[in-house]
Amino acid sequence: MATMIERIAAAEERGESLRSVFERMSGQLGRRPNSIRNFYYAQLRAGLAALDGITLNSPADAVGEIVNFSTNCINSQTFINYLNTRAVYVSGGSACDKGEPSHTLLAMGCSDLTVRTALRVSLCADNTAEDVDALLAGVRDGLKELQHI
Repeated sequence: MATMIERIAAAEERGESLRSVFERMSGQLGRRPNSIRNFYYAQLRAGLAALDGITLNSPADAVGEIVNFSTNCINSQTFINYLNTRAVYVSGGSACDKGEPSHTLLAMGCSDLTVRTALRVSLCADNTAEDVDALLAGVRDGLKELQHI
């Protein structure tokens, strides 16, 4: 799958406007985000959903700035440390876990493994398509590399 940057660059080479790229890609994602940040959110969800073993814990209609997902195989802190080495910064668990297993994820019916391997991504107005691509590449590479340790 081409990265968001590659898809935008190819469209620009064809003379396509960023607005038309946004419209077309929104259709491919199955929803029309109301801002670029929500577009990145939808792109991030789609990219994570395409990775084997990833569980999206955030419902599809959740707040458009936060994505919570689980790797189901690598402890959250181990994955956070791995991503930090790539200058990709995420959090573990849920916003209200305070170092303990997330009572929010447990209340949602998530398994212990899902809770222990949960990561939380927060997007803001300063995020870029490159940030989304870097996160997806980091998760994809981390799944391959960290399962062997």
